[in-house]
Amino acid sequence: MKSKTEQIFSMIFQELKEEINKNKEKIFLKEYTIPSINYNPQSEDIDNMYFTSGIEMELDRMVSFFEYKIYYASYKDKYFFSNSQELAQEKMLKEIESESKIDGYEMDKTEELKQKLFTKLEQELTNFKQELKQKTADEIIKSAYELTVKEEIINEIKEKNLDKIEEMKERKIYIPRMIHPWKSKSFEEFIKTQKHRIENVA
Repeated sequence: MKSKTEQIFSMIFQELKEEINKNKEKIFLKEYTIPSINYNPQSEDIDNMYFTSGIEMELDRMVSFFEYKIYYASYKDKYFFSNSQELAQEKMLKEIESESKIDGYEMDKTEELKQKLFTKLEQELTNFKQELKQKTADEIIKSAYELTVKEEIINEIKEKNLDKIEEMKERKIYIPRMIHPWKSKSFEEFIKTQKHRIENVA
C-alpha cells in the first residue's frame, strides 16, 4: 500500500500529465503541498513523510519524465509546477513575501539573500539539465556525477541554517606600487635570501 506521500506523488504526476496534454501551448501553474519531516517533525504521521531532499529527488525524477518541459519551485512544503520556469519561481517568491509580511514585518535581508541563493542554484541546475538533453548518452553518463553533486549541494543548503549568510560583493584588489614602503621592504627581504647576490660572491 502506498504511503500518503507516494499517493501525493501519483496525484501530481497524473494531474501534470493531463495538464500537458490539455494545454500544449497555454501556460499553466499548479500548486501542491507535500508535508515533509523537515517542517513537520512533531507530526503523528511522520512515518509516511519524506525529508525535503527525498521529495525533491522524486520530483526531479518526475519532471525528467516530462523531458524537463515542466519546472517546479518550492518554499517549505509548498511546491509550484508550471511549464514556465519564470512563473513557478515568481509564485514561490510571492509565497515567501506574503508569509514574511506579518503585522507589518517585511522580509529581512537575510531571508532575501537566502532566497536569492536558492533561486540562483536552482536556475543553474535547471540550465545544466537542459544542456544534458543536447548531449550523447556517453556524455550524459560522464556528467552524471556532476549532476548528483549539484543536486546534493542544493539539498544540503536548503536543510542548513543560513541565518548568517552575507551578500558577497565584488572587491577590487589593491596592488601597491613598487615604491610603497610595504612592498619595498618585502622586496628587500626577498633579495637578502638570494644566494646569487653580488655581495655574496667571494
